Amino acid sequence: MKAAIIKDFLSCRLYLRTYAIFALVFMGLGFISANPFYASGIFMILPVMCLVSTFALDETSKWERLALCSSLNRKDLVSSKYIFGSILIFIGILLNFISILLVNKDFIDALITSSTFGFISIFYLCFMAPLMFKFGAEKSRIYMMLILVIPAGLILGISSLGFIDFNAIVTHVGLLTAIVVVLFIVLLIGSYFLSIKIVSKKDY
Repeated sequence: MKAAIIKDFLSCRLYLRTYAIFALVFMGLGFISANPFYASGIFMILPVMCLVSTFALDETSKWERLALCSSLNRKDLVSSKYIFGSILIFIGILLNFISILLVNKDFIDALITSSTFGFISIFYLCFMAPLMFKFGAEKSRIYMMLILVIPAGLILGISSLGFIDFNAIVTHVGLLTAIVVVLFIVLLIGSYFLSIKIVSKKDY
C-alpha cells in the first residue's frame, strides 16, 4: 500500500507543480489585498482535484488491474486513495492556516477558517471517492460537479434567507465543532467502507 501512495504522488507531480503555482498566485493576491480568503478556496479544491487526477491516470493506464495482479489487494487499493487524499487535505489545511495567519495575525481565526475549509475538502473526498471507484473518473464528472455546486448553493441560499444565526454559531462554536468532527468521522468511515464494498464487487 505504501508503494501505491508513493505512486500517486509521483504520478501527479506535474499537476502538483501547476497547483502550487495557482496557490502561490492566490496567496499573493491575498497578501496584496489583505484578504487571505483568496487562497482558502484554492487550498480546499486543489487536494480534491489532485486526487481526481490520480483516479483518471489509473483509469487510463489500467493500473488497478495490474496492481491487483501483484501483492496489492482491493482493500489496500481503497486505503491508499483515502490516505493519499487525507495527506493532501492536511497539507492544504496547513498552508491555508499559514497564509491566513500571516495576513490576519489571528491564531484562532486562522485555525477556525483553515479547519472549516479542510472539513469541506473531506466532505468532497467522502462523496467523490466512492463515485470514482464505482463509475471511473470520466463518468463521475457530472456527479462531481453537482457535489461541488449543490452544497455551496444550499449554504448561500439558506444564509441569504436568514435561517442561519451566525451569532448563535459563534456563541456555541465549541459544541458545534465537536458535533461537526464526529459527523465527519462517521461520514469518512462510511465512505471508506462503501468504497471497499464497491471495489470488492468490481470487475477490473
